Amino acid sequence: MSDEAYARYKAGASGLTRLITRHLGEQESERQVRHVEAKYDSTGPTNIDEIRWLFYDAMLDDEGQQRGQWFMLQVDWKASEEVAWQVQEMLAARGIEPVWQWDHEGKTVMHGLRDLSQWLASRPLSLLIVDYESDSYYALIMETTLVEQTIALGREAGVKILSFEDFTATQDEE
Repeated sequence: MSDEAYARYKAGASGLTRLITRHLGEQESERQVRHVEAKYDSTGPTNIDEIRWLFYDAMLDDEGQQRGQWFMLQVDWKASEEVAWQVQEMLAARGIEPVWQWDHEGKTVMHGLRDLSQWLASRPLSLLIVDYESDSYYALIMETTLVEQTIALGREAGVKILSFEDFTATQDEE
C-alpha cells in the first residue's frame, strides 16, 4: 500500500473516531483520536485487511474505550449475557435514560441486538454494526442523523459499517 493511500485511511480513521466518540466530550474524543493515530503511525503502510484491524485494536485495546466512556459493543456470538451490561455502559456514556432492559436467558446475541435496535428506533438513535466478518459482534449507537456520515467515514477508514437492517440481511435466519 502506498504512503498516500495509508495516509487517507489514517485520516478516515481519525475522522471516524472523532465522530463516534464525540458524545464523550472533546477531551476524551481527542484522546481516542490521538490513540488511533499513534496506532497507525506505529504500524506504517500495510494491506487493507490489516487496516480494519488497526482500527479495532485502537478502539478496544487497553488504551481504547474505558469503563464509563463506552462507545463500542464487543460481544462473542454466544455470549448473550454480555449484551445488556455493555449496552448499559454505552447508554450511560450518552446520558440516556430510561435504560434498556433485556433478559438474555434462552436468547442469542442477535435477539438482543434486534431488540436494542427496535428500542433505539423510538429515540433519535440507531444501531450500527462494525462488520469484522468474525464470530463476534461489534456495534455502535449513533444519532440517526449521523448514520450515513458514520458509514461513509467507515468506508474512508477501511472499516465496514452497516445499518443493523443491512447487517441482518447478510445473516442466516435463526
